Amino acid sequence: MKRLLVVMFAFVLLVACDKKIDGSSEEKYSQSVSKIEENLDITERMLFDAALTAIYLHYVPSDSSWLTASFDMSSTSDDTEKTKQEAQEKKEAQKKEYYKAVNGKTYKEIVEMAKNL
Repeated sequence: MKRLLVVMFAFVLLVACDKKIDGSSEEKYSQSVSKIEENLDITERMLFDAALTAIYLHYVPSDSSWLTASFDMSSTSDDTEKTKQEAQEKKEAQKKEYYKAVNGKTYKEIVEMAKNL
């Protein structure tokens, strides 16, 4: 019985490891991550989510420059809007780099990638 459980666990892990992230779009990314997570136990899922979060924050760091401009009394409303738009464009470009970096990666590769940041 114990041997059967080990074999089943190994099979589930192997199936989960073969599935890859599709980073071609935000929607496909979400769908592929969900499919990978379906075959993971709670511990593996937590590790996977933490790894994805670490990688995401590496590629898309928090940027509050638009907030600073909002409190600058010398800046105009147009300056603040321009800064917000620039920050949003920068964030979108960073997100594209993130999707490109994780595209085609498996569970094991994502965990390893996060360890190497």
